[in-house]
Amino acid sequence: MRQNFLGVVVSHGKMAKTVKVRVQQPVFSQRYNRLITNRKDYLVHDEAEVCREGDIVRIESTRPLSARKFFAIAEIKNDKGQKLEQFEKQSKFQEEKQANESLLELKRLCDLGDLQAQVSPATEKITPKQI
Repeated sequence: MRQNFLGVVVSHGKMAKTVKVRVQQPVFSQRYNRLITNRKDYLVHDEAEVCREGDIVRIESTRPLSARKFFAIAEIKNDKGQKLEQFEKQSKFQEEKQANESLLELKRLCDLGDLQAQVSPATEKITPKQI
């Protein structure tokens, strides 16, 4: 039976095919007579590079892959990080679309002769200027 843990991905993308997973385990302390949460960060092998920060994953022990890597991703239980990344991409796409639409509207008004576009070199923003 291999060693298994459930943890949260806290870091990804800084190392090739490696993520950092934080595992938290409640431990009863006889000294303080209450539960204390122990946490440990593991470097985990992610062959497909699909894990993102915030994902809840199950890790499984393997043979040593490097000096500090002894675990691999067994499965992704909850892909919160991936959903967040998709939402951020979608919101950036919508912001760019709105900016392009406003730019087209500004160009259309300039073509009609009502406005003259003025480009500020410092900020590279186009602002309308009344003639």
